[in-house]
Amino acid sequence: MKKYKTKLPVINIYFHSADNNMNDEPDLIIHNKLEKNQFSIRDEFEKIIKRRRLNSFAFRFSQGKTDKRMTSESFHDFWLERGWAIRRSVKKDRKLAKILKRLLPKIHYSARWVYRGESLDDFKKGKVGFSWTEKKEIADNFAQHVNNFGSGGILLKAFASSDAILAGLHPQNEIPVLREFEIIVNPFLLDEIEIIEVYPFLAE
Repeated sequence: MKKYKTKLPVINIYFHSADNNMNDEPDLIIHNKLEKNQFSIRDEFEKIIKRRRLNSFAFRFSQGKTDKRMTSESFHDFWLERGWAIRRSVKKDRKLAKILKRLLPKIHYSARWVYRGESLDDFKKGKVGFSWTEKKEIADNFAQHVNNFGSGGILLKAFASSDAILAGLHPQNEIPVLREFEIIVNPFLLDEIEIIEVYPFLAE
């Protein structure tokens, strides 16, 4: 069992896709039915990330100078659906960690062990994502399938202190598309990151 230090270099871009093709990334609809107002909020967030203005929005948000309908909870919804696109838009993960701390709900979470299925190639480059889970079997599925490309996928385990956790389980976690039991973390604050399984890439 290999253990790695948690001092990671700046993370640049992450594509959350089975074939690593950002143009084919599917959208997830968090709610079965969304009110018109919720769709407009989503559209506003889309415009912000497409214009690469999330950093300035987060600063204004922290000062209470943004549309009151665009809440921390609505951004949490948006992240669960479009986190891959947000990460690609911001590019630098250290900057993204600061942005997420400003935008996600301010709730204290207890420390816990978390898991993630990661691309081996990305891990070797120091790229570790923000979305982890308490469910080992869910992370294992990502390691074997979704994030298994190039040199293969790996199953990671890490200890997330309360300071490392940016957002806990979504309030509507029982909705089918949210059953990944996602915990959003600052990957630079994780402790005891280790590889517990390695899955070579197998072309279909």
